[in-house]
Amino acid sequence: MRLSFVACMRQLESRTHAAFLVIGDEILSGKFMDTNTQFLARSLRSVGVELKLVVVVPDEEPRIVEEVQRIQRQFPLIFTSGGIGPTHDDITYAAIAAAFQRPLTYDEETLSAMADFFQENPVQADRARMALIPSGAEVVRTPGLWVPLTIVNGVHILPGVPWLFQQMISHHLPRWDSGWRCHVRYLYTHEAEGDIAQRLRSIETASVKVGSYPRGKMGEGPLNCVTVESWSEEDANVAASKLSALLGDVEVHTRNVLQETTAPA
Repeated sequence: MRLSFVACMRQLESRTHAAFLVIGDEILSGKFMDTNTQFLARSLRSVGVELKLVVVVPDEEPRIVEEVQRIQRQFPLIFTSGGIGPTHDDITYAAIAAAFQRPLTYDEETLSAMADFFQENPVQADRARMALIPSGAEVVRTPGLWVPLTIVNGVHILPGVPWLFQQMISHHLPRWDSGWRCHVRYLYTHEAEGDIAQRLRSIETASVKVGSYPRGKMGEGPLNCVTVESWSEEDANVAASKLSALLGDVEVHTRNVLQETTAPA
């Protein structure tokens, strides 16, 4: 079904927008690569949620508090990664508790799960910090993991360790399903961006978004990947067909066959 302008606006209002707060000096210093952002963006998109904002902050409580309060005023769905471990620089729980003026309390179920996992009772003090969460938070369990998904005022607090982050997001993804689905068509062309810019502009509408991403070098395969996306499958197909005719020699796919894992400049 094709979408009218009014339908597009109503649909936009009904979809969920999310923000992601990445916490960690190691990301800002470049010591470790952030892979959680791409995973979260793709996962949320698959259930009709658009990731609209990503902010990276250091392990500094005032900065975390400031960003949580600012983002929480704008987005109904917020995720954080990092800073919930047992060491001195793991301050995410304390910062988010401060942002919402809540005390920290031990979650007994998490302590019990940790005691079973680490085979120690009582859990040693540093490790127990990982169960010290904002009072009144919703605590959600992930099968096979002792690490809790802690939710405070729409802020979903997750670990920064990629495999843990991914396992938790994957399991709980149905919680955030908006019912919408985004339909993307990938068109690979040998023409340069400057040569096709006007043709791309003629395709974009209220219901269709067009993007162009340089991918190759002259004479070494397709120069650009052009994406056509819409929350209406029919609109996506019609726009992709029109653009294909305008561009001429292109390959059209429903997935990114180049399997790019990094965003272009």
